[in-house]
Amino acid sequence: MGRKSKEQLLDEFTTIELLEIAAEYDITYKRRKKLIESLSKEMKAREIHQRLDLHYKRDKKILLIEGIPEKKGYDETGIIEKLAEMAKFEAEREQPKRKDEAIDLIRSQNYGLIHISSHGAKDTLTIGRAKIWSDDLKDVDRPYSQILTISACEVGNKDFMRKVAFALGIPIIIAPSKRIEFLDAAVFFVIFYYFFFKSLVRKKGDEYIYNSDILKRAHSAFKKAKKAISGFGLTGRIKFFNFTEELSNAFKY
Repeated sequence: MGRKSKEQLLDEFTTIELLEIAAEYDITYKRRKKLIESLSKEMKAREIHQRLDLHYKRDKKILLIEGIPEKKGYDETGIIEKLAEMAKFEAEREQPKRKDEAIDLIRSQNYGLIHISSHGAKDTLTIGRAKIWSDDLKDVDRPYSQILTISACEVGNKDFMRKVAFALGIPIIIAPSKRIEFLDAAVFFVIFYYFFFKSLVRKKGDEYIYNSDILKRAHSAFKKAKKAISGFGLTGRIKFFNFTEELSNAFKY
């Protein structure tokens, strides 16, 4: 893909890693060592902090894509929207009418979190009347520190999820692998986002401070949500997919 620019390299760091670089911590993780070495020694703290500001704003934004027709009366994204606002996250809720509009929203890189509520099958999403296949999503040129949650039947099979991850550059995806009742899906994802919002940030004065890596927080929230609903007999067999290492190996510079 050719040599990456300084801006592209910076995009590959999580918020926590940028904070550690700015504080001149010694980062020894092999997966990130080459990235750090590739950054110019003349990189100024101001440039890193500018990027941090972008990360903060993006990571505290959630895009909610509602793919269920309004006439059916389902409002899963509306519930999560209220929960996000209570956690001081910026929530944007969209109900695309056309396939190209839905694809543009799914491919958005302006949000740390994207949640889709729709119908689905093993290799496709149905948003409104539009069926979206992995081939409809053109590959990006680098991975992004984002999390995608999908509330749709059967989409959570590893092959389809891997195609989506590589097409969007999103390392973490959570989705049901079996048919799931709408109420079951809504309950699980509301509980997941409750734990996620609660663990990601803690208030200190007027500032919100990240207490860990966003991807680790997602896995922790997922495990807590699964434990909270154990014994309820919920359908769907919701799975957690982590393609971080595969994406890191694929997007060499």
